[in-house]
Amino acid sequence: MARLCAALAAPVLVAVLTGAPALAHGAPTTPLSRSAGCQPDGKWAKTAACKAVVETSGKVDWDNLRLANVNGRDRQKVPDGKLCSAGLSGFRGLDLPRADWPTTSFASGSQVTFTYKGTIPHQGTFRWYLTKNGYDPTKPLRWADLDDAPFLTAKDPALKGGNYTMTGRLPAGRTGRHLMYTVWQNSSTPDTYYSCADVVLTGGAPAPASTSASAKASPTATATAAAAPVTEPSASEPAVADLPRVERVSNSKHVPLPLVFSAAAALAFAAAALLFVLRRRRV
Repeated sequence: MARLCAALAAPVLVAVLTGAPALAHGAPTTPLSRSAGCQPDGKWAKTAACKAVVETSGKVDWDNLRLANVNGRDRQKVPDGKLCSAGLSGFRGLDLPRADWPTTSFASGSQVTFTYKGTIPHQGTFRWYLTKNGYDPTKPLRWADLDDAPFLTAKDPALKGGNYTMTGRLPAGRTGRHLMYTVWQNSSTPDTYYSCADVVLTGGAPAPASTSASAKASPTATATAAAAPVTEPSASEPAVADLPRVERVSNSKHVPLPLVFSAAAALAFAAAALLFVLRRRRV
C-alpha cells in the first residue's frame, strides 16, 4: 500500500518541486517560441506582446500546447488564423497578429542548431517550417503562409540536458521578419505539439546547391533539411545527353556492337572457308 501511494504521489511531487504541470512536455527555445518567451518567468514576459497574450487568454501553460489524435492531419485539424494556438482557447493570445513580437535573429541560409525544451521525454518526429517571402506578422497566420514542406525533419532525437537538439540549414534567399512553425508529432503518445517562434533573417551565405543540410545520423535520431534545388550543368561541363556517343561508352566494360558484328562475320567466313577446303579434299 505504501508503494502504491508513493507511485501515485510522485508525479504530483515533481510538479510541485519543478513548478511545471505533471503532464507538460515542451516547446522550442532556439529560437525562443512565443509560449516559452511569454511564460510568467519567460525572457519576454514584460513585453507588450506577452502582456497582450495574458490579457487575451490568461497565463500561458507554455509546454502543454497540444492536440490529441491528429495523426499528421495538421492542416485539417488546425484552422487558419489559429496556428499558434492550435485552435485551443487557452492559448488564443499567441495568435494575435502584431508587428512587435520579440524575435531571434539568424543568417539566411545558415546552418543552425535548434533546441526544443522537454519536460517529459517522448519519441516522435519534429517538423520545422518557415514562412514564405512576403509574410506579414500583422495578419493572421495561415497554412498558405508556410512552405509546403518542412526545411528540417528530426525523428526521435534524444532528450539530453533537458533539451532535444537538432541541426539543419535555413532556406537561403529570405530576409526580414519571418515565423518558424514547429510541429512535434509524438509516436509514444497520441499527441501533437505546435509552436510559433518569430525570427529575423539577415543576409547570409546561400545554402550549398549540391547537398542537403543534415544532422549526424545516430541509432536514436536523424535530422534532415529540405533538399537543395538541382542545378543545371555549366557551359564548361556539358550534360550527359550532349556528349558524343563514343565518349559515353568509352569507359564501359561492354564491347561496342560494331566490333561484335565484325568478329562474327570473320568467324563465319573462316568456318565457310574451312568447310570448302574439307569438301575439296574428299573429292
